[in-house]
Amino acid sequence: MSIKCPRYPVLAVAAATVVLCACRSQQSESTPQLINELQTSAPLRKRAGAARILGARKAVQAVPPLITALREPYPVRVSAARALGTIRDPRAVEPLIQLLTDFDTLVREAAARALALAQGDVPLGGEGLGAGQPDEEHHDPHVDEVAPVAAAVARRADAVACRA
Repeated sequence: MSIKCPRYPVLAVAAATVVLCACRSQQSESTPQLINELQTSAPLRKRAGAARILGARKAVQAVPPLITALREPYPVRVSAARALGTIRDPRAVEPLIQLLTDFDTLVREAAARALALAQGDVPLGGEGLGAGQPDEEHHDPHVDEVAPVAAAVARRADAVACRA
């Protein structure tokens, strides 16, 4: 289910711009280059962008560096969590569970969504992508325990964001 927030059209335009920029970058940078960018001392915005692109590519080889990026400052941490949710690799489950207690609300929300995605309960974008159907290839039984809570946290965060 997709939640629309008509009060924030500027954010929709900004999100579309980010997606378009990410698409262009996906064509020009290789996955190893993006992994290197994620791990360097590049500006946080650039590193967060690299994490987003790696997630969009579902680059399994980027999982260890993305897990390491979960300890980075805010924008990189959120982008890494979201990327790990998109990739759905079982190695990310424990680190994402640890993020559920992060001091930053956006980081907790990103971790909750990522865990729900790993279970298949909350598809990326809110609809499609096999809603409610776990991905058997990447299924981790441990996620079964936390996914319902993570999905509830993600849905509540959507509801709160639209009321603001």
